[in-house]
Amino acid sequence: MPAAFDKCVKDGGKVVTLKIPKDRYMYVCYDKKGNSHPGEVHTKKKATSVLEDIQNILEKLVERS
Repeated sequence: MPAAFDKCVKDGGKVVTLKIPKDRYMYVCYDKKGNSHPGEVHTKKKATSVLEDIQNILEKLVERS
């Protein structure tokens, strides 16, 4: 994270999450004076089910055969 964001968090700033299009989000810290300090942009990870995980493993095993 950027140094300004980390300092804001350390000094007790309020962190909020902003949603960004295309399954992305960003944390923003607001210090006690009301100034904003943006963090890095993150991408949401798609949750996979156990069944999908098993199918992926089986497909990889079949490819190796």
